[in-house]
Amino acid sequence: MITPKERISALWRAVRPGSPAHKHGRQEGFARLRNLLLESGIQAPVIVETGTLRNELVTFADGDGWSTVFFRKLVDELGGELYSVDIDPAAIAASRKVITREFGDLANTFHHAGDSVGFLRDFPKSIDVLYLDSMNYTGDDSSARHQLAEIQACVDKVAPHGLIMVDDISETIEHGKAALSIPFLKNRGWTDLELIPVAARRQKRWYQAIIRRPRG
Repeated sequence: MITPKERISALWRAVRPGSPAHKHGRQEGFARLRNLLLESGIQAPVIVETGTLRNELVTFADGDGWSTVFFRKLVDELGGELYSVDIDPAAIAASRKVITREFGDLANTFHHAGDSVGFLRDFPKSIDVLYLDSMNYTGDDSSARHQLAEIQACVDKVAPHGLIMVDDISETIEHGKAALSIPFLKNRGWTDLELIPVAARRQKRWYQAIIRRPRG
């Protein structure tokens, strides 16, 4: 019978940079987030993501990133809870199916179909990790305005030691989903910013960003 230690080791092969095992997109960014979380000493984190896993086929894991699977692995390792919100009920259904298939249950994973801004505004707990990846970036500022609304709805609920991660930054922080939320966060004292390359597509460089308050 597989031991808990062996199971965790197998889970984390999926996000180790360069690993051929069950490769997910955005490995480097998720691995960096995990390391920062471990360094902080946070146990049983409350993790909230906007924009859930959208397709149950494993072939989509690399392009989409499958953040929901990564975060479920994280709460299996450290304890805690994962909350995943998406406005599309079909995406929620696919995410629940994948999590159940991969992990056998939904014990510490809570899905919500609905508007992410309202969900974050009404969220009753302190947030240790906030991952924002709702709305596709189409070149205009609609997804950036939506992400700003998400941040404004919950920034005061993110713990002082918390980590905020955003996706789909195109070339520079002035372009992509985080074009408005990063300046807003900087003005609120979230000035520790780390960009992690994701991939080149459509002849552009794309990044994730991890934002923190400065450490003393």
